[in-house]
Amino acid sequence: MKPTSYKTLLAIPFMHKGYAVGGWGVGNGTYGHTGSNNSNYAKIHMQPDKNIVILVTTNQGGDPGQKACEQVQERLVALLVGK
Repeated sequence: MKPTSYKTLLAIPFMHKGYAVGGWGVGNGTYGHTGSNNSNYAKIHMQPDKNIVILVTTNQGGDPGQKACEQVQERLVALLVGK
């Protein structure tokens, strides 16, 4: 994507509600988004200032898929960011 596309995607007109354009969750320089079609689950974590993007997906929907993606993402963030 072009830099201008990123700026548009990550614009924060709804900061007071914790959301950016496109439904991205925003907080402390971190952007996140999740989605499911009830058969699969996906979770993305971005920290543009640190050049970090993590995308975790599974072919399991519902709570089990969500929990699995969250656990993997948390471990990867800890490894990359050093928490």
